[in-house]
Amino acid sequence: MTNQTHSSQPWKTSAFSLVELMVVVSTLLIGAAVVVPIIRSSYQRDVLNEAIRGLKGWLLEVSRSPDQNGQTCVVTFTTGTGLGRGSQIASVSPTSCASTSTLTLPTAQGQTFSVGASGTTVSYTRRNAITSTSNVEVRVAITGLTGMRCVRLQAISGLVRMGRNNTSSTVASQSCNEWNVL
Repeated sequence: MTNQTHSSQPWKTSAFSLVELMVVVSTLLIGAAVVVPIIRSSYQRDVLNEAIRGLKGWLLEVSRSPDQNGQTCVVTFTTGTGLGRGSQIASVSPTSCASTSTLTLPTAQGQTFSVGASGTTVSYTRRNAITSTSNVEVRVAITGLTGMRCVRLQAISGLVRMGRNNTSSTVASQSCNEWNVL
C-alpha cells in the first residue's frame, strides 16, 4: 500500500472568482469616488488658508515698517479672476517697507484664484495706522471651491483681521461673514 493522498476534487483552487473580484473592484471605485473629492476640497481649503495667512503676515510686516524706517508705506492690491499660481496680489512702495516687495499667491499645482478688494491701495503711517477712513477688505477664492477667505484692514487703526465666508466665492460683491476664524 502506498502513502498517496488523492483529492476527491482535483479542480478545486483557492483563487477568487471573477464575480468576487468585480465586487471588490467596484467597492474600491465607489470608495474612491467619495473620498477623492473630499480630499481635493480639503487640499484647496488649505491652499486658500495659506494664501490668506501669507497676506496677513506680509501686511503686518509692512505695518511695522513706518515706525522702524520713518517713512509711509503704500500697499497696492492686484485684483482679478483666473490668477495662476505665483501671481502677484500685492506690492509695497518703497520696497524697503518689507523683506519682499511683492506678495504672490501660493504655488499650488493646478489652482486658479480670484482676488477682490474694496480698495486698491492702503498707506501705512506710524503706529500701524492706515490713512483710509473706511475698512479695506481683500478677498481670495479658488476657482471651483465654494468659500472664500478675507483680510480686513480696520479703518484708521490698521488692525488686521482674517475671516471666511464658506457659502460664497464671489470676491467682487460678497464679504466674509465670520471673523478671526479660518
